[in-house]
Amino acid sequence: MRSVKVILVLALLLASVPASAMTYEGYKRLKHSANEGSIEAVTLTVYLAVLANTYTDTNLTLRNKGKTPLYCQPEKLSLNNEAIIDILETMAEKTRQSGAEVDTDSVSTLLLEGLRETFPCRIHSARK
Repeated sequence: MRSVKVILVLALLLASVPASAMTYEGYKRLKHSANEGSIEAVTLTVYLAVLANTYTDTNLTLRNKGKTPLYCQPEKLSLNNEAIIDILETMAEKTRQSGAEVDTDSVSTLLLEGLRETFPCRIHSARK
């Protein structure tokens, strides 16, 4: 019964906030308040997994249409939640070090830029 309640709460939380709406500041607050097994920890894990899966699915669609993917992750490499967090936080730190404000940036944008930097495609690298 407890798991049904957790799923219901997660569904309500995630349905009320579009994936692109969470700012990095909101991410930090949620992460700071998350204890292992807490609703905050589960929400954050699900949120990041949904973002990562969305980008993976988008890449698959682009490849199937013969278009350049968003990023070029090696096929045999699977990203877990810890890797996603590392990519997100590394990109946020690089953004901060460049002198830009990062707290108002969306988590989805930071993650995508981090994935593109971590797994560049030749066409993305040529643009730099």
